[in-house]
Amino acid sequence: MLALWLWFELPRVFPASAPDLGALRGSLELPLLLTLAALNAVSVDSAFVRRTLAVLAGLLIALRIDQWICVLLMREEPLLYDQWFMARHLWVLIGDLLSPLTVAALAGLVLLGWLTTRGVRALLRRARVLLEPARRRHTLLVALALWTCALGVAALERGSDKPRVGWLVPALIANLQRSRAVYESVQSESQSSPHARFATLTLPDKPDVLLFIVESYGRLLSVEPGTRDAHQALLRELAAELERAGWHAASAFSTSTVSGGRSWIAEGAMLMGLPIRYESVFQHLIEQRPQPLSLVGFLNRQGYHTTLLAPADRNRPGAYVVNRYAFKELLTHDDLAYRGPSMGWGIVPDQYSLAIAEERVLAPARARRQPVFLDFHMVSSHAPWKAVPALYDDPRHVEPSDVPREDHATGAGTVLTRLSRYDRRAERRFPHMDHFDSQMRDGYAATIRYDLRVIAQYLARRTDDALVILIGDHQPPVIARSDESFDAPVHLLSRTPARLHTALARGFRAGLTLPSDLAPALLHAELFPFLVDTLSAARAAPSADAPR
Repeated sequence: MLALWLWFELPRVFPASAPDLGALRGSLELPLLLTLAALNAVSVDSAFVRRTLAVLAGLLIALRIDQWICVLLMREEPLLYDQWFMARHLWVLIGDLLSPLTVAALAGLVLLGWLTTRGVRALLRRARVLLEPARRRHTLLVALALWTCALGVAALERGSDKPRVGWLVPALIANLQRSRAVYESVQSESQSSPHARFATLTLPDKPDVLLFIVESYGRLLSVEPGTRDAHQALLRELAAELERAGWHAASAFSTSTVSGGRSWIAEGAMLMGLPIRYESVFQHLIEQRPQPLSLVGFLNRQGYHTTLLAPADRNRPGAYVVNRYAFKELLTHDDLAYRGPSMGWGIVPDQYSLAIAEERVLAPARARRQPVFLDFHMVSSHAPWKAVPALYDDPRHVEPSDVPREDHATGAGTVLTRLSRYDRRAERRFPHMDHFDSQMRDGYAATIRYDLRVIAQYLARRTDDALVILIGDHQPPVIARSDESFDAPVHLLSRTPARLHTALARGFRAGLTLPSDLAPALLHAELFPFLVDTLSAARAAPSADAPR
């Protein structure tokens, strides 16, 4: 049991290259429960006490697993209040991964849990010999020595910023207090929007506004040695192509409210202009009536035809297509009528989706001289990055396929990939950039490269002007020692240089390339007011001082 505790609890088992696990320090509650179980066995031997201790141990293990997953993938300790709201997404994830092999794997895990429980109970029964009267004194002395050492280490590290051993209960109480504070703050918020001042504003300049949210496009690409040079070369190449097509660019880093996942929260922070970190806060805001004024609502009032292009959105148990922000039009998975081979988690290649949006929404709106706001949450760069779509000259290119839509991203392969992150071997346990196998690292960089080329190809062929925002939703679910930030690149483009003046004054750099050490100039939660200020300040007349 001591070996089990050491494996499960102590961060010291991790290699030096492991990420900072923060609250995942070794807790003393599990050995305390084992000690109490032993005392119960030699004293009252109560079945009620045994069941109570078993329930507490189960809750502790569930809490630790929850902490591990959130810290490893999202780089933050979970808020317990938030877990209630995240349970629905877990159910949807299980549904997305459902397959015969997945069901067999889950059944195997349940069986393993049952066998482990039976094995622990058998071990405890055999261990009773250590508590027989003839050996009890020696056993108690050993237990006392172990507890003295453990409590001594905990006392010495009490004032440390990152103690290795301590009690979990104080952290749990603090988490519950934070959860209550988040709940009360959301409930006490005013019904009025923090951006209500925009409700009476009329824009002098109404170009098409194209928001490309690139999945997992994070600062990591500009920082990690294995990706930095190639990524900078790509940005220089795309900048030259776009410059020849008449586009001007300004770029910066923007800090997201999440990392590693929960793209819908990052998008919500951008559209509502609010620093949303938790699923609970997001749900409260979405359900609030009236809703806070969002970028979509603002542009609706300005006469824009607002459109959400969401290729991955489709109705399935626990997840249904919902028009959260009152877009005037939705283009989702079923609307795209894609019949080609499945491409990764998102199924539909982003080049094809954008071509459909151009055909059905953007071109008709230009013909009737109505400005369009397109929110395209791209999906081709979603983990696990094993499928990189080909880039075609014909954006509507589709290769008919009889291949079933279930692939590595919707079957047991993803389960196995995720479980491999907890491999005991140091080189495989974490999705750490230094320990990324070349296929995964190259796949991630290739999918981002694909999406950036899709956008550049579209803009180079587009004859009309627009204000284009290209932004990453969050950092990828990858641990990087060289960059643990929540930053993502943001690029603004327009054929009218004056539209970029607000960004340049704020700290954006001219062009597409970004120095790896550049401080963020924006927060994702500031994108809504930033874009309104940009559109309000811009003039349609061209300027000679064109940022390149």
